[in-house]
Amino acid sequence: MKPSAFFFAKRILESGKKGGPVKSSGPGKISVRPCLSCLFRKQVPGPDSVVVSQDLQGIIGRYMSKRLLLTALTLLVVYSAVVIGIKIFEPEKPDEGTDSLIAAKALNYEALRDYTINSGSAVIHYYLFWSMDNNDCKYVADTVLKDCQAETGVNLSELIEIVDITELERNLQTNRLKTDWNVSSYPAFIACRTKAGRIIIDNSLEWNPAQPISVDDLKRWLTLNGLYEEKSGVIIETPMP
Repeated sequence: MKPSAFFFAKRILESGKKGGPVKSSGPGKISVRPCLSCLFRKQVPGPDSVVVSQDLQGIIGRYMSKRLLLTALTLLVVYSAVVIGIKIFEPEKPDEGTDSLIAAKALNYEALRDYTINSGSAVIHYYLFWSMDNNDCKYVADTVLKDCQAETGVNLSELIEIVDITELERNLQTNRLKTDWNVSSYPAFIACRTKAGRIIIDNSLEWNPAQPISVDDLKRWLTLNGLYEEKSGVIIETPMP
């Protein structure tokens, strides 16, 4: 049975409403071809697609935040490790500031004899023979003296006068210490005074490699010279040179 004209008209009207023309492919066959307006019509996103898009942006944002935080922490750890490594393996620099300060205040060895005699017989001098180039001297000046002063309360930085023998050591003339001041080894503390124009050595505390000078040794030497009473911890006032 062939389709009637009424059937064709009906299909044409229906296709017009849906937006596409009708094409006959033969007897009893009808196909609908979409119109151009249907192909290019914009699709308006529904509420479901908007929610999905927002969720995806949130996930991406959180992921990127975690990545940035992890990167920052990694860089911080690497930087800290580098700084610590540099501090650990960096060679220690000599404390040139302390040596320079001591040398600037130290007495000149060549002028020491005249200085002592000209001070008069009423003054007792407490000398420390010290060399900038000698590690034992640095230890006594930087550690023993400071620790003893902290423990006793005696102002050793003002009481004890440092004598610079650096040039004697560099010129291999330290044997002069024995001739001039009866000192066999250094660093060495001596207590001396003058009498009738002559220098009198009362006592000394000299360095012994087998038994280096300690804080207790220096305390006993101060006690011997009446500068400190070790048992009671009393500081004895002594005229300054």
